[in-house]
Amino acid sequence: DKHTSRIERLSAPVALNGRPGGVAVSLAVVHGSREPLVIAYWYQFGADVYGGEYSYRLALLRRTILARRGESALVRIGVPASAGQSREKALGFIQEIGPVLHAAVSRAMNR
Repeated sequence: DKHTSRIERLSAPVALNGRPGGVAVSLAVVHGSREPLVIAYWYQFGADVYGGEYSYRLALLRRTILARRGESALVRIGVPASAGQSREKALGFIQEIGPVLHAAVSRAMNR
């Protein structure tokens, strides 16, 4: 059926906040009627990054109770992975732009 999509869930390390080896961010590869789309996403409190839903929710709960602060950001990057651009190239682009977005979100949240 041309209206169905298949989603692969993965994770990959991206050097977001200077951690050696990077942070494991969540990835989804969406295969639909058009070209595949690689989507990377993470949750962020200031400079702190959470690649998984459960670790984010636990940190949010802890932060809300102890610091009485709950502001956070969900950062998503979507890159097409067509026949001319492989999944590895899309991931390379995400690894390039990820640290820039992380720094910009950190600055915006710390104002």
